Amino acid sequence: MEDGLPGTSTRRTFLSAIGGSTLLYAAETPKTVWSVAADGFLFEWDFASDRASVRAAEAPGPLWRGGLLPGLLVERANKSQTYLKAVVDVEKSVHDSSGGRLALAFSSHARGELEFKATPAGFDIVAFEITWLSQPLPIVCLYFGTALLSAEEKAAAPVLDQEFWPNWDSAGFAVPGAKGAPLQSVFRRWDLGNARLPLGSFGPSLGTPYAAAYPRPLYAAALGDDTGWVCAGAGSVSDGALCLTVQSSSACLSILYREDLWGGPSAQHRSWESPLRLAWAADPWHAYQKYFASFDSVRPAPPVSLRPQWNSWGDFRKGIYRLREFADWTKSLGAEILGIDDRWESFTGSGEPNLERFPQFDEDIRYIQSIGLRPGFWQPVGWVDRPAEAGLSPNDLVTGPDGAPRRMSWDVNPRARGHYCLDPSSSRTVEFLRRRTVRLMERYRPALLKLDFGYGLPSPHAGVPRGPLLRGERFSFRLIEIIAEAARSVDRDVAIEYYSLHPLWRSVVNVVALDDLGDAGHEEADGHGQWSIWSALAGGGASIMASSGYDWNADGEVVLNSAVIGVPGAVLSRTMEDGSAVPAVYINRRMALNRWYRRTSNWSPLWLNSSPGGLLRDPRMYSFGRLERIGITALALREANKHSIAADAVKGMLWNGSWAVIAQDDLDVFRTNTLACIPVGGIMLDMPRTAHPKRVLAITRSGEHAWRDWRWDHGRLRLNAPSAIDELLGFLVLSS
Repeated sequence: MEDGLPGTSTRRTFLSAIGGSTLLYAAETPKTVWSVAADGFLFEWDFASDRASVRAAEAPGPLWRGGLLPGLLVERANKSQTYLKAVVDVEKSVHDSSGGRLALAFSSHARGELEFKATPAGFDIVAFEITWLSQPLPIVCLYFGTALLSAEEKAAAPVLDQEFWPNWDSAGFAVPGAKGAPLQSVFRRWDLGNARLPLGSFGPSLGTPYAAAYPRPLYAAALGDDTGWVCAGAGSVSDGALCLTVQSSSACLSILYREDLWGGPSAQHRSWESPLRLAWAADPWHAYQKYFASFDSVRPAPPVSLRPQWNSWGDFRKGIYRLREFADWTKSLGAEILGIDDRWESFTGSGEPNLERFPQFDEDIRYIQSIGLRPGFWQPVGWVDRPAEAGLSPNDLVTGPDGAPRRMSWDVNPRARGHYCLDPSSSRTVEFLRRRTVRLMERYRPALLKLDFGYGLPSPHAGVPRGPLLRGERFSFRLIEIIAEAARSVDRDVAIEYYSLHPLWRSVVNVVALDDLGDAGHEEADGHGQWSIWSALAGGGASIMASSGYDWNADGEVVLNSAVIGVPGAVLSRTMEDGSAVPAVYINRRMALNRWYRRTSNWSPLWLNSSPGGLLRDPRMYSFGRLERIGITALALREANKHSIAADAVKGMLWNGSWAVIAQDDLDVFRTNTLACIPVGGIMLDMPRTAHPKRVLAITRSGEHAWRDWRWDHGRLRLNAPSAIDELLGFLVLSS
């Protein structure tokens, strides 16, 4: 291949396909090279030498290159580990313009087959299978993007005992929210050293910093440079733990099994469905978007999943457990779901109330319901503190090789006592989860279950379910699936809330929750902005609960983001951190947001002057909007950097200060009959309107009154906000 990629020096012609893929073959192209051009990018793969690359049109070199054939790290009979890299038998392989089937050999140990195809997003390994030629070998890890080291390369390696090395090379990596406090998603190739970035449900237990919840599991990572990015991810929920593994400055996808510890399938034949997909685009966000769009995951969001919620964790984390007071507060702010968070149970995982902490719990729930709220409940995904009281034995829990139950905590510190972990391959565990969930649903009729700590389970290094098919990424997925199925057997429209953006989770989860920004440290405004940008990946039908941080002083920025991305939600306390009263203006913004947000789930982002990120650039939030089929339905307009916005993107709108602008019907913000305008430090708003307003109302806590400080001039509305806004929620511009 060209530009330093070993393989062939044959001339090729770059063809760009619009709306599809074009396979390229010149007469002199070797029969082992397969190429596809789409959307201004060229993918080439010489499968005989296992050298692949993606490059942008006119770019001098590839933005990503490396191998795609699988490699297996296995344990041999003498307990030593051996790396087996697939080699293609060219004579037994077939391929055409749409894809192909490759015959594989893994030394003298196994034979296999790999099926691949071109897709609208890019490239897909449809299936991969092996047949052991003698006794099946336990798989320690499966890799995509590795190669054996030559003798010369071994002499330069920083370790002595590794015979292979990652070979995916690019200028940078992008894994949403990989690092916390402050949040970071984009890294130069040398920033990570030797790092393992879990892409699924094993964050803390595989050693990542505790940025463990939203937006994982992602099952994908992006690699690229200033000319473009490749998103590489799984096409199915894996039975191993999926990671981006980086050594020095090269990377690979690794799927950890550790069958040397736990055993595995004893059959001679082993298969993997859709283990790898590639999608490419100009920046990492759009590469992820193309990868996510390759899954058929559009499901209507039930109405209850679009209701605003307020979560008790803001009070609970301060040791304040007065549910009726909290209910009155929640009702006064206009939220509709009161989320009762961690610490409500008699012990973690019991599903029963702690009557020492909440002596009138059932009466409190009835009070919550009597004032027009619906409760929601926090539930741990796989933890239980007193298994014997739950009717469970060690056979129903994840154990170590010695048969002793393993325990896990949120930070996996072995000096913390931790929680016992449920094994979903046990029928008694399944029945316990079903009974617990049905009892909770029937007794309290919650609108929502907030599921948590599916990422707080043992990794394959420490413990696995007994059933091999429920290991790896399927571990937490199955636990959540059991809970969701049981909850829906009582109320089919109950909202099931979790953190994953991945489309494969839409079958069990219908609310994507941004986490509570604890991982952002004191960078809550910037953190929520970055999380909001990533959240737009789920805007194609999922309900997005926008959440909050702990800091009321940063909440204005959170409110602006939430006006665009989705359902309002908060974990804010009823007091400031020093115990003083929350300023009225902060409360007003939340009341306005709960009243006027968009109750729809199918949208895409309008970036304006916000950036989805790129090489050396984490996503950055300034002004942005919500695009629905009818046009722009919501805008977050900030003062910062506003002059960089193209005038035609917002039809020449002008403003001072920050505003949230939200259409209240099925027309866009320029045509809507009812336009909500929330000043978040806003002073003036000037925008085109298709109809002369009949009136403008100022909405306050105590009511509404006609607002006089506005004018209409040649199709434009100019609205001025008062300097003192302690009672003001916002304005309604009425055209009918």
